[in-house]
Amino acid sequence: FLALIIGISSFTNNEVTVWNYLIGKGYTKAGTAGLMGNLKAESGVRSVIYENSKKSKIGFTDQEYVDKTNSGAYSEYNFVHDKAGFGLAQWTYYTRKQALYTKCRGKIGDLRCQLDYLVLELTNYYSSLNKFLKSSGSVRDCAVKVLKEFEKPADQGTTVQNRRTSYANE
Repeated sequence: FLALIIGISSFTNNEVTVWNYLIGKGYTKAGTAGLMGNLKAESGVRSVIYENSKKSKIGFTDQEYVDKTNSGAYSEYNFVHDKAGFGLAQWTYYTRKQALYTKCRGKIGDLRCQLDYLVLELTNYYSSLNKFLKSSGSVRDCAVKVLKEFEKPADQGTTVQNRRTSYANE
């Protein structure tokens, strides 16, 4: 994502929107790239997506999941407790999904609302990471710190760190 700095335009609209939004919120280029490398690994930098491994159980496409959640046909309780990672950061844990639902009620797949929620989480619950992403110049350090402190997947090994750093350096 550092390539955005020099004007390479092979990025999706979502990637450009996320980059500009995070830079506008005061994150360094390295912090923004490190965060975006993780978002790419989690969701492909898409806000209308839920965890593939849950699709056969839940039975909806990504868009149906969003539409049914927004309309209430898929209840708030189901959305919060289905253990399906959702959105940009693939929020999974029920308290995080509840807060996302509350923040983005009726527009759960909206990119801007999810970005607002992401920054709210970083500011209120991950303040040392937030500060780091606003001051660091190291893409790798930012990508790894987001992996370990914010995303917290089961596998945080060297291969995963390298992949997320590679995505960040795109």
